Amino acid sequence: MKHTRLILRVIILANLFVINCLLIFPANSQEAELNLTETKVHYTIEVVKQIRWPDEQSLPHFVIGIVGHERGLVEAFEQRKLTRVRGKAFQIERIDDLSILSDRYSIIYIARNKRSLNKQIFSQFNKALIIVDGRVGSQEQLINLVTDRDRVKIKLNRENISQRGFFISANLLDFAGTREDLSDELKHRDSRLKELVAEVGEKEKELGVLDQKLKESTRLLDFEKQKLSKNNLLLEENQAQLTQLEKEIKDSVEEIKKNEQDIANQKKLMAQRLQEVREKESEVAMLQSNIDLNQQVLVQQQVRITKQKKTIESRDETIVEQQGWMKVILFVSLVFFIMIYFLLKTNRLRRKANNELKQLNSKLYELATTDGLTNLYNRRYFFEAAQKELLREKRTHSHSVLMMIDIDHFKNVNDTYGHPLGDQVIRVVADILKASMREYDIVGRLGGEEYAMMLMDCDINQATEIAVRLCKRVSEREIASDSISLRVTVSIGLSPVNIEDTDIEQSIVRADKALYKAKSSGRNRVVTFSDDINHEPVIEKFVYK
Repeated sequence: MKHTRLILRVIILANLFVINCLLIFPANSQEAELNLTETKVHYTIEVVKQIRWPDEQSLPHFVIGIVGHERGLVEAFEQRKLTRVRGKAFQIERIDDLSILSDRYSIIYIARNKRSLNKQIFSQFNKALIIVDGRVGSQEQLINLVTDRDRVKIKLNRENISQRGFFISANLLDFAGTREDLSDELKHRDSRLKELVAEVGEKEKELGVLDQKLKESTRLLDFEKQKLSKNNLLLEENQAQLTQLEKEIKDSVEEIKKNEQDIANQKKLMAQRLQEVREKESEVAMLQSNIDLNQQVLVQQQVRITKQKKTIESRDETIVEQQGWMKVILFVSLVFFIMIYFLLKTNRLRRKANNELKQLNSKLYELATTDGLTNLYNRRYFFEAAQKELLREKRTHSHSVLMMIDIDHFKNVNDTYGHPLGDQVIRVVADILKASMREYDIVGRLGGEEYAMMLMDCDINQATEIAVRLCKRVSEREIASDSISLRVTVSIGLSPVNIEDTDIEQSIVRADKALYKAKSSGRNRVVTFSDDINHEPVIEKFVYK
């Protein structure tokens, strides 16, 4: 544990030394070759290398905006524009008018003669790294390049930089940070070091567990190898048994084929014997038929003789029998007429029952398709009828409009005056809708205070005029009950029915959106719905208020 902690500390200190050398020594070694302006540009590029932007991955390149004039400044930046930091190039722009500043600038460099603009730029642009040539107030400070006896020093405000989401490398803090910044960073590094040491301890424990598991797995592998060897021996024995069994099966198949041939010969012999038996049975049947025919002829002769004898004996009884038959015929006729009477009566009752059944079926159909309170189509049947009209519209390429109507503040009517008056309001509005519809339009009550109407062979302008008239008629209608009198209004949403719709509910959804807009915009108005060129739903306009 102690050795691990020491190694981590050595690695961190080595990294800090290397970065400090990169930041300090190159600048010092070039002081003899670079003038003061070029040195400031050099330090600007080095600062960019040690700071990361919060959205750096989305930046295609670093855009440096230069505010203010200084001899050779722009040329010095242009000489370094080919430098790449973390794979990104630099784009240099000179800013003469602050109004063109925008969030696309990654770095804003303020020259010494424009330091007074730092406060304004600091407050307006919080996504750019602001580097100022000279000293400024600490409250508006990010990065400052301070010249002291022809030497350039970097000053920074760590708190402001962190608040704007920038990430400062520890190397830059070591080089340009304050004592408080360095103290905070050392505390952070010490905390991180402790965490790493703890993680190493955990990894050592996990490594011990994994080593134990590896030994157990090795033991199990050896055991499985022994089992596999035994199974291979058993497999060889089974293979020998399988070979013997296959030989026995082959012998059995040959014996079965031989037996099948014997069975086929026996079947052929049985078929011959069966044919002989059938021929004998046919001969016996012919003999039996001749015997039966002779017996029938004998019986017929006996019957003829018996009939002649009975005819002679029954002549005297013929008159009595005829009288008896007349009575039977009279009785049968009476029964026949009685049956006809009951059949006619039963038929009349059946016709009456059929008529009552038709009336009952008609009433059941009306109950199944209409709303009991308003006698308008109910929700289910309205959707079925509207869907059929949508299919017809696709075939005939006609136009129709879907209208959604809702009574404004209907809950207040129920709460204030009671449900009986609320039901009367629903009936009155339904009567106005029925009076305003054409004979081929469809109107229904979808539930509560909500109605729907489908206007056939109608464009949106005609539908709008009809909707406006409906709003006016409802608002002008006075509803009275006992000593109570009130007026109500309705809100209406319109939507054309598109032949591209596969289901009428798509048109109803659009009309319902327009109705919601009418409700949220003050009620007692008509709003139409249309699609813009991008197929985004928009409310076209208020057509009545």
